[in-house]
Amino acid sequence: MQLVRAIDAVATALSPRAPAASFSADADRREELVRTLLAALNHRPANETVVQAQDRLANVSSSQRNIAVTAARGIAERARKIREALARKAAEESADKMWRE
Repeated sequence: MQLVRAIDAVATALSPRAPAASFSADADRREELVRTLLAALNHRPANETVVQAQDRLANVSSSQRNIAVTAARGIAERARKIREALARKAAEESADKMWRE
């Protein structure tokens, strides 16, 4: 019964992230499914420490990847805004300098 509940919980958690077919067709999604299910059952692959299993799950996790992509987009957007502000500031200083001369 624990296995059935774990499968249901994992399927529910993963279903918004990708189409169900991708969890059998795509190797990374398949690994994510298996590792997520093992973690839900408090197990891990043979010959892996708890830390290794958690790290590998984080590496193949689509939710972790989405978090990283979102963070990277935020950083890139912030860098773009800073570049634009610096360019405006340089243009203003250049215009001020021309008026003073």
